Amino acid sequence: MGQLKTLAGQTAVYGLSSIVGRLLNYLLVPLYTRIFAPEDYGVVSEFYAYITFLMVILALGLETAFFHFVNKKQKQDNVFGNAQFMLMCSTGFITILLLLFSAAIASPDTVYNSVTLTKLINYAMKHGKKTASEKEIYRALD
Repeated sequence: MGQLKTLAGQTAVYGLSSIVGRLLNYLLVPLYTRIFAPEDYGVVSEFYAYITFLMVILALGLETAFFHFVNKKQKQDNVFGNAQFMLMCSTGFITILLLLFSAAIASPDTVYNSVTLTKLINYAMKHGKKTASEKEIYRALD
């Protein structure tokens, strides 16, 4: 019974941040749908899906491996260093890839085919309404 209580306590401690984050995201949906236009909220949802996927890739599941191997007596001092080194290498690699392909990620606007104009439109967005800021900026440019 003592081991089960310890397991429940550790699960609550380690899983609480994940649960709270998802609960907050769920509770903020009415606010997001009120502020953002439907097509812009789709972008936000897609962004959260990418974040979830990238967190799995970037972490490499090393948090689980760390807790598994840190309690082993053999090579205990190498566990933290190896996990940290692998996380830094994978994060550096992904960061370099994102920087190299950032122009492909930031798609240009459909009218003038300009990434800079897309950045201006995103900066000028009012209350998350991208389509409204696009109309205003295109009207000013015409």
